Amino acid sequence: MAGVGSIGDTMKIQTAAEEYFINIVKHGYKDMEPGTIIVKLDKIDSTMIMTFVDTGHEFDPASIPTPETPESVEKAKIGGQGIVIIREFMDEIEYHREDGKNHFTMKKHLKNDPLHNQEEDI
Repeated sequence: MAGVGSIGDTMKIQTAAEEYFINIVKHGYKDMEPGTIIVKLDKIDSTMIMTFVDTGHEFDPASIPTPETPESVEKAKIGGQGIVIIREFMDEIEYHREDGKNHFTMKKHLKNDPLHNQEEDI
C-alpha cells in the first residue's frame, strides 16, 4: 500500500480489512455454500475507501453494540473484538444490503499523505 499515508494508517487499514474478511469467511457463509467476496479499493483525495460485497448471511456490523471493557486480560473473552478494532482504526463505517448482498464500506482519512504533502519526499 505504498503512497497510502503514514505507516500507522497503512497498518490500521490492513488490520481492519483482515478482520472484516475473516468475519465474512467465518460467519458470513456459516451453514451455507461458500460465495464470492468482492473487495473494492478507492482513494479520493486523502481518504482510502474499502468496500466489501458478499452474498453471505445478512449482517450489519454497524449495528453491533460495543462490548464492555473487561476488568482484566484474564477475564477478557477470546474473539468478538473484530468490529471493535474496525471502529477504532477506521474513521467511518457504512452498511447496506442490496439485491441479496452485504455492502460494508470503511473509510480512513489519511494523515501525512505524500500525494498531498509537498514537503515529504516520495
